[in-house]
Amino acid sequence: MKERMKPGKVNKKILIPVIVVAILAAAGLGYTLWKRSATANTIDQTGYQTAQVRRGTLTISASGTGSLVGGQKTNLSFTASGTVASISVAVGDKVTEGQELARIADISTLQSALTTAELDLKAANQKLEEVQNSAETNLANALLTLANAQKDLEDAQSNVLTVGMVRCDQDTTDVYYAAYMKAQEALNALDQSNTNQDYYLNTILPAKTKVEQAYATYQYCAGYTQYEIDSSQATLTLAKAAVKEAEDALAELKENNGIDPADLASAETNVSAAQITYDNAFATLEGTTIYAPFDGTILSIEGEVGDEVGTNAFITIADLVHPEVEFWIDETDLDKASVGTSTEVTFDAIPDKVFKGTVTEINPTLQTMSGYQ
Repeated sequence: MKERMKPGKVNKKILIPVIVVAILAAAGLGYTLWKRSATANTIDQTGYQTAQVRRGTLTISASGTGSLVGGQKTNLSFTASGTVASISVAVGDKVTEGQELARIADISTLQSALTTAELDLKAANQKLEEVQNSAETNLANALLTLANAQKDLEDAQSNVLTVGMVRCDQDTTDVYYAAYMKAQEALNALDQSNTNQDYYLNTILPAKTKVEQAYATYQYCAGYTQYEIDSSQATLTLAKAAVKEAEDALAELKENNGIDPADLASAETNVSAAQITYDNAFATLEGTTIYAPFDGTILSIEGEVGDEVGTNAFITIADLVHPEVEFWIDETDLDKASVGTSTEVTFDAIPDKVFKGTVTEINPTLQTMSGYQ
């Protein structure tokens, strides 16, 4: 069943009977087939009117009023500010898609920006390629790191200190202790009550220093300081953590085929950012020349050669060969319109001419139309 859109005012007196006829035809189909030989348009004894069933096309339509507009219309602008170097068209000229319309001068800065962006993009891609090809090196380095961490852990475990441990063997400790006791006995044998300054400086003080040195040597050999004990324990903890970190890093690399996911994500992000910068620089440079996006007619030009322009609309172009009709229908008829529906269009200026068309877009927005029924 075909649907067609016709212009003009909606006439409910026409639409309703069409729907009713469709219902009557469907309801009377069985009876008509049973009485196929009945004469068309006859009246039976009960007063019912009958008609012979015929095959045909049932058309449901809706109508609306509208306006003729250009098929395509767009405003063209430069992507950067500058001085208009050339304008290749005039208002009213017909142009073809891709034809140069206007350009601005002095684009060296934009060209330099594009070159820089291109180099940055190339460097980012090279870095990404290096990351993608680093699997074997990453795995080898991870294995080496784990081996070194395990060796450091073994050293830390063998060098860990606790309270009560001695630094030297017992014979050496005994020798240092005997030296300390001998120095102490030598100090005790001196007359420490003598207050003569020369005697104190030259005799007593050297003897005391010898005792202190002998005791420090003995203590060093007999055990470890608290600092040394704490430091060895901390070194062991760090060594264990380093092994765990190296094991996790190796496992992560193996799960990702040797590629570090963090490095890969960073490299990919850098490529994406560099690509965006390059695309923007390219588009900006490309936009210093305006080209026709489709076949059409120049409607307006907002400037002349030598003018300083920005990024506002500079040239307006429209397709006047393939016009469109914007029309409105009553909301109750909206179900009769869909994209692809065939249409028939007439104009007040040429009422006897019917133009065929197709619905290309529907905007289901309610609007109050003055004088529309």
